[in-house]
Amino acid sequence: MVTQIFLDFWEARVMVDQNDVAGAPAPAGAAPAPDGAAPSPAGVPAKRKFAGLPGLPKLKTTTLAGLLCAACLGALAGGGTVALMGAVQGGGSGIPQAEWARLGGRVEAATAESARLATDLSLLRDRTIQAHDSADKGRAEAGARLGQISERLERLQRQDGDLAGKVAAVAERLAALAERQEHADREQAVRLAALTDKLEKRQGAAAPVAAVPVAPNPAPMAAAPAPAPKHVAAAEPVLTGSLPDKPAATAKPGTIEGWVLRDVYDGMAMIENRNRRLVEVGPGDTLPGAGRVEAIERRGRSWVVVTSKGVITPQAW
Repeated sequence: MVTQIFLDFWEARVMVDQNDVAGAPAPAGAAPAPDGAAPSPAGVPAKRKFAGLPGLPKLKTTTLAGLLCAACLGALAGGGTVALMGAVQGGGSGIPQAEWARLGGRVEAATAESARLATDLSLLRDRTIQAHDSADKGRAEAGARLGQISERLERLQRQDGDLAGKVAAVAERLAALAERQEHADREQAVRLAALTDKLEKRQGAAAPVAAVPVAPNPAPMAAAPAPAPKHVAAAEPVLTGSLPDKPAATAKPGTIEGWVLRDVYDGMAMIENRNRRLVEVGPGDTLPGAGRVEAIERRGRSWVVVTSKGVITPQAW
């Protein structure tokens, strides 16, 4: 029906256009039509058609086209409204039951999916709460551990300060000991130099001992006449007491550990104590801790200094 209305509208528009073209004045300069020429057949029916409506006002083509379009649109709207009303009232062909069942299934599936999503959201919310609780506990534990670590660091810093003080004290002591050792080495070097000078002076001042001439033996004198032997009566044996036992062997003197023999020269001995102090001694001298020096003897391959309290031997310290 709508197609027929549109076709009628188009035919009417074409006819109106042809009528306008036929009734329009000829342009200037155009040749007039011949007398025997027949008029245009297209214009005759249009004139007859519109001539049969004497009371209809003359309308323009655009106005007529607008009216026809409005009528078509009204017909379309009315037909749609009637179709919808018939579908609602059940009088026409509405939505089939299969479509309703399919739509109901979709609605149920959407409802189930919504319920599942709600359950997932609830689980997600619970897990989020648990995660927040775990994060809070972790932050609390981390804060406590950081506090303990800070205390330990402070304690270590204090210990480092104490150790630094102790190390400084030990370094000062070592420096003092090094200075003392250096001073002792200088003193020992000076003493060794003095002893070397003394030995050189003694060796230079010692003169060779002159040989003492030995007197020849006198000539033997004439032997005196031997006296005449006299007869002596045998003496009777006299009873005496028992012979005394042999005296026990004296104990061997021990080695003195506080002194060490370093050198022997010209009847003198150079000994050293634990403090690296060198002392020159001879028979008759007195040593602290060793007593009186009695002799300087050679025993085997080495020399020893014999004192009243023991023997000073060469040792390696």
